[in-house]
Amino acid sequence: MKGQKGDPLQCSFCGKTRDEVKKLIAGPSAYICNECVDICNEIMADDMLAGSVQPPPAGAWRPSVSLHEFDDVMVLRFELPGVAAQRVKVALCGDRLCISGEGPRPMPRARFVPRRKRAEEEAPFYWQGNLWKAGSAEGATAELKDGMLTVRLPRIEDRRGAEFQIPVQSEG
Repeated sequence: MKGQKGDPLQCSFCGKTRDEVKKLIAGPSAYICNECVDICNEIMADDMLAGSVQPPPAGAWRPSVSLHEFDDVMVLRFELPGVAAQRVKVALCGDRLCISGEGPRPMPRARFVPRRKRAEEEAPFYWQGNLWKAGSAEGATAELKDGMLTVRLPRIEDRRGAEFQIPVQSEG
């Protein structure tokens, strides 16, 4: 941040001045140097290799989601019309909930309805979200019914660990 008159600008993360680094990037209320950016990139790359953060597949669509929090459970509902349960993967990856699969891409909302409806395009979908209030893999359920995927995660105080698969059940 800017210091007193005459003080050099410095990285908000490591404290190095702009004379000590190759590049100092200004944000709305902070600065970051090229060295700290490199460290951040290494951390992100390590997370991706460890499987805790996955990039979405090319061309993937993102389902609509709603979150409902209760004292003992988190309930997330995803709109997946026309998607079969066997084509959905639900997983807890560290502190993240990951939903992926393949199904008909939702049609964009239009002001008019065309005479010939275009065939629904199959495409991958992907959603990933941080569970800031941790949910447990034990007792977690996922159910797909009438195009709505409902994921229930019991709340716990602290959860650490690897990826846990949550089976998706079909209504019939």
